[in-house]
Amino acid sequence: ASLNIANTAWAFYVLSETSHTADVLSVGVPHFLGIADHSVGTEWVDLVGVAESQTFSLFPGRDDLFRQFELQIFRPALEHLVLLLDPMVDRVDSMRKLKIFVDEHQLPHLGMHYTGRALTALGWHVALDSEPWVAAARMEAWAAQGLSIGTEVRTERIVAWVAATLCVRDLRVEIPGRLLHAGVPPEANEEAQGLLQPTFRHLSRDDHAERAALLIVVAALFHAGPIGTSQLAEVSGSLRLYVSHFPCISCLAVLGQFKRLLPELALAV
Repeated sequence: ASLNIANTAWAFYVLSETSHTADVLSVGVPHFLGIADHSVGTEWVDLVGVAESQTFSLFPGRDDLFRQFELQIFRPALEHLVLLLDPMVDRVDSMRKLKIFVDEHQLPHLGMHYTGRALTALGWHVALDSEPWVAAARMEAWAAQGLSIGTEVRTERIVAWVAATLCVRDLRVEIPGRLLHAGVPPEANEEAQGLLQPTFRHLSRDDHAERAALLIVVAALFHAGPIGTSQLAEVSGSLRLYVSHFPCISCLAVLGQFKRLLPELALAV
């Protein structure tokens, strides 16, 4: 029943059937909350994603829906993600526990709003759409997507843009704006790939564009000189990352691991 409620609300919302969506929320959300203990992550994020829209600001159970989502899904997921930042906590073990949580709750992502909150908690500045670099990166992404076929949220359609100024010891590495599609960059060796581990749920997530973008940054540092993993913590400067769709839970974990590796780097997304 919870799956039917979430799917129906999402379908009407995507089709811009505003009145029908409002009706489903008004009737369905109180019922969903009654069986929420048996609902999985995909149902939660779909329904909460619809309810976040300002178009549907008032309906029975709205506040309770967000409260229960935070209690059952968002806060536990965030606790797992934030552990990835702590250099005193074993990263591999933290990733293992995150994967167990993601699998048990069938959680693909956190939705746009809660992903933004998670990014902030992971040490990333969430840039405003009005910032000039965001607009420039978006135009490049749109131009690249215009040449491909498929829905926007398919892995092969999502693109990332990255630019960085990196300083470590007497080295300075510049990465001008570069667009990345899905795939593992050939310049990223096994060491670099091992530092940014994805989660795995039904299919591999190691080829997502966000991970590809950050892998080329790590690879550029390794190729610039005698820099190893232990020296990454000394890197200062700034990095800007644009993604054409908000990151999935696996990519949030990758972004958290990146912050752990380069804690002195100013990060914006």
